[in-house]
Amino acid sequence: AGRLHQAGRIRDLVDKKLGSRFDNKQALTLLHLAMDCIKLSPTLRPSMSDVVTILSGSKVNALSPNSEVV
Repeated sequence: AGRLHQAGRIRDLVDKKLGSRFDNKQALTLLHLAMDCIKLSPTLRPSMSDVVTILSGSKVNALSPNSEVV
């Protein structure tokens, strides 16, 4: 997942069985959030309240493109 993200191919992580039956913006938000949640440094990971806020659509996630992930 980290390599695909670094290569700008994060959409390749979406299940192929969905075909085109998903919202691109929602999928990218979810995938970016997942990448944030697995950052090596715990201080760079979002809090659970931030995760809930992002998933509810109230806040846009700002992924740091150069952050290290597992």
